[in-house]
Amino acid sequence: MSDGRIGFKPSVVTAEEYNALETLLNDPQNGIVGYAELLRCVKEHLNKEMHYITLVQYVQRKFKTRIKVARKSYVKKEEEKVESFKNNFSEQCSQIIEQVELPASPPIDLFFEDESRFGLFTRNGRSLTAKGVKPICSFQQVFKSSYLFGAFSPITGASFMLEMPQCNTANFQVFLDEF
Repeated sequence: MSDGRIGFKPSVVTAEEYNALETLLNDPQNGIVGYAELLRCVKEHLNKEMHYITLVQYVQRKFKTRIKVARKSYVKKEEEKVESFKNNFSEQCSQIIEQVELPASPPIDLFFEDESRFGLFTRNGRSLTAKGVKPICSFQQVFKSSYLFGAFSPITGASFMLEMPQCNTANFQVFLDEF
């Protein structure tokens, strides 16, 4: 395998090793967080001793690698359910709209509702992948936070807020009942 350089030295990496590196670096969920970890992977999986700087320059030149911030992907995410939701969402919304009957109503006081989480922010790590491959990392939030539910009327200026320990259906129902 030639790396396109002029000189007398052959490539440090064989074709099989190149293919293994390519497969590893093109996997968005490889979990490699840096070049030192990549060097350990090469030692363990390919049984090859390389200098750190040689490996760094090689993968940067051949695969255009960079350390990038990974996109979040929830630990318990089920891809088939996500696709089902994406494909059926508009149909489900249409069915709900068709079922709603609008009665005659008195004057309306319009409220807008929102909820906000206050607490720590989960920081994503970085991951090493080839150019054009967006890394994906698993994450799980394991810290305490509180949620502020609020409803505001732009017509009258009335407002209602409620602080809750979690944001879920039961707590939102409590908010609606108190409202």
